[in-house]
Amino acid sequence: MHILPVNNYYKKILQVALPAIAGLSTQMVVSLVDTAMVGRIEDATYALAAMGIGVLATWALISFFSSLATGIHVVVARKFGEGDYISCGITLNNSLLLAALIGAVVAMAGVFFSYPIAHLFATDETVGNYASEYLYYRFMGIPFFLISVSFRGFFFGISKTKIFMFSGVITNVLNIIFNYLFIYGNFGFPKMGLAGAGLGST
Repeated sequence: MHILPVNNYYKKILQVALPAIAGLSTQMVVSLVDTAMVGRIEDATYALAAMGIGVLATWALISFFSSLATGIHVVVARKFGEGDYISCGITLNNSLLLAALIGAVVAMAGVFFSYPIAHLFATDETVGNYASEYLYYRFMGIPFFLISVSFRGFFFGISKTKIFMFSGVITNVLNIIFNYLFIYGNFGFPKMGLAGAGLGST
């Protein structure tokens, strides 16, 4: 009795799935790196408490809008399987336009309401102030995140998941560099603390 099917389909599944798993895992690493680096600044207790609020708020939005990638993935995969490559490109273009429009609206609303949102969840004034600064910069990155979600759905649809994995690795490297510059104020950059972590992640 064979545990795995006697064909090459499982190999194809693993070739597509493993890079996707690796790419999705790198998204969590961004928050872990931010936590580790913010934990080494002054007032780290307040900053980490505020960051907890900020990460939860941004991940709520990220989880909600990640469904955009699923929609693009399904449509592109079907058109790609039919050999209709022009429609694959049209789907990507439409999703990029949609992502830019929705992202701009959400980002403006988030930037404008970052202070009341932060203080809604924080009873401590200092924690609320820190969280509002972090959210201010994270909300700015929502349009770029939605654009990346569009590309993710497209490349998943054409089975090029390694591109997403590589982009995730590059994102983490850049996040560490920007955090080092903006959190601690190195190489002449302003020392921004937790707000720098938000900017670096964006």
